[in-house]
This record gives sequence, structure tokens and C-alpha cells, in this order.
Amino acid sequence: PRLPAPLHMAAAILRARGLTWKDRLATLRLMRGLKAMSWTPPREWTVLHLLHYHAQSDTLIRQIWEPLCLAALNTPAATASAALFARVLRDSLTGSRENSDMLLPCTDLSALWPDAAARQVTMRYGNTVRQLRPSSEGVDINQERFDAAVLAVPPAFAARLLDAPLREAGATGLLDALKAFEYMPIATLNLRLQDPWRLPEPMMMLREESARDHYGQWLFDRAQLAGDTKAGELAVVTSAATGIAERNRQQITEALIDQVAEQAARHPARLPAMPEVAAAELFIEKRATFAAVPGLTRPLNSTPWPTLALAGDWTDTGYPGVLEGAVRSGLQAARVLNPAAA
Repeated sequence: PRLPAPLHMAAAILRARGLTWKDRLATLRLMRGLKAMSWTPPREWTVLHLLHYHAQSDTLIRQIWEPLCLAALNTPAATASAALFARVLRDSLTGSRENSDMLLPCTDLSALWPDAAARQVTMRYGNTVRQLRPSSEGVDINQERFDAAVLAVPPAFAARLLDAPLREAGATGLLDALKAFEYMPIATLNLRLQDPWRLPEPMMMLREESARDHYGQWLFDRAQLAGDTKAGELAVVTSAATGIAERNRQQITEALIDQVAEQAARHPARLPAMPEVAAAELFIEKRATFAAVPGLTRPLNSTPWPTLALAGDWTDTGYPGVLEGAVRSGLQAARVLNPAAA
């Protein structure tokens, strides 16, 4: 609700459906406990450790904290970093009311960001970087000299490109940090329906049941988001999709479709039956984000060379692998290369 903070959060908790009064008070207890910790739980704690420490019920964990942890950290609560989770809660639920706004794009993400950026710079498509040699005078990329560069690639690729230069510079600690990341997958099933089909909200949560291969967590009405009233398009998203990554794709696709149809049929809004699926495409990004585990040492944006900066949501942003962290990292990389602009 559009109330001043922190009244907006209290009102949301009081109005939440499916929670007992004991659970509602427990959520407030967690927030007070984190505030008393200065939003900095012990570095070695997992999210589950934090939740148990503040006596959160199994219902609260299942219906609120675990889905939020998966959405923000792409790592299960049992292994996810409590420090990163607390940072997300602090920055979204404290301060101004607008900090907790959830923004849903009304166009695809390519059009929203990379396509818009590409119109403002010179792009070299299909030009693979195979050699990168930084120095105090500049950066040689495929034997072409540039004044400076931002290396904005996943850490495994950064380690491959910088292996020899970092060893020569004696910066093996940075090289080890780049190689130390473990990764978590995200699966997305895109569905095109034979007829239009509207959900009560453009984004809805699904109930998981792994024994039946019902791994879907979030359901997006893509047609509704794009304002298309004549199409039926859905996206089923699963974070930390380790249960999907190694399974038979056809079997998982059919199970996810069954999950959506079954749970829609049980929805209190009495939705019409889900139309037949005209096309289905399952994407699994096995290294979608880094595993946000406790104690992970993440590289800074700076390197041994003043002409080269690192950027990516995996740098030491204080956030998990999210868009907000990527933006912060990009801004900090620019400051590294041009300290006067800071």
C-alpha cells in the first residue's frame, strides 16, 4: 500500500492472506532482529540458520522466505548466504516506500536494456575476444590498442582471458577468486497457447512438488505484460533449477504444463481451463548466476592495471547476482577507470 515507510510493510503483513497472527508477528520479529544486528548476520550463517534463529515457522519459510530467497539469490535457503539475504531485505524494506516497489517490464528485456545501449555505442558483433593484454599504457585486445577497457564477462571467461597477465603480475589471488565461483541454473519454459488466457495477475507464484516434477516457481503472463489481448503466452520460471538441469526435457516440459493447468484450475478466481499448448520451448541456463553461499570472496572492480576494470553482478557489490548488483558494478568500474568522475 502507498503508505509511508515502515507503515507500508506493517500493513502488507497484516493484510497478507494465509498467515496466522503468530506468523505475522514472527515476520516483524525477524525484521526487528535483523535491525538489532545492524542488518549484518554472521558471515558464515545460511539463510535457513538466520530464519531458525529468529523462530520463523515452516509455513513462513515455505510461503515467504524460501521463495524470496530463491528469487533474489538463486540459491536455496539451506545453503544461501544470510548476509546477502539481509542486504536485500534492508535495501528493499527500509528507507523510502518506493524501495519496495516491484517493477515488471512491459517489453522484453533485450529491448529494455541491451538493444537500447547498442544504439548509443559502436558494436562489433561476432568479434570474439581471444587475446587481452593490459598494461599501464592501455589494453591490447586482439592486437588492437585501446586506452582502457571494462571486462564484463562471467568470471570463468575473465579467468581464461587474464590467466597469463595475472600470473605475470603476481596477482594469483585475483585469479583464484575468479576460478572459485560455483554456479546455479535457472530454467524457463516459454509457452504459446492456442487461445488467449489471462491470469489474475501478470506474475504469480506456483507451488512446487518435486516428487511429481512440478518444479515451477513463478508464472508470468507475458501477453498481459506486453498488453497483447489477442495472444496467450506464458513463462514458467524455476530458480536454482538443479532438479531440472539433468532431467529429460520432454518429461519436464509436460510436467510443468500439467503443474500450471492443475494449479490454475484450483485457483479461487475460478479461472477458465488453460487452453491447449501450441508451442513449448524449455531453456536451461546452467550458469545463470553464481551460487550465493556464505563466505564467498568476490573480486573488486579494480585490477593490477589502471587501464582495466572488471564488471559484473559477481563482483563485490554486496548484492547477490541480480540486476541491481550489475548496475552498481558497472558504475564502480567506470569510477575505477576515471577516478576524477567519482
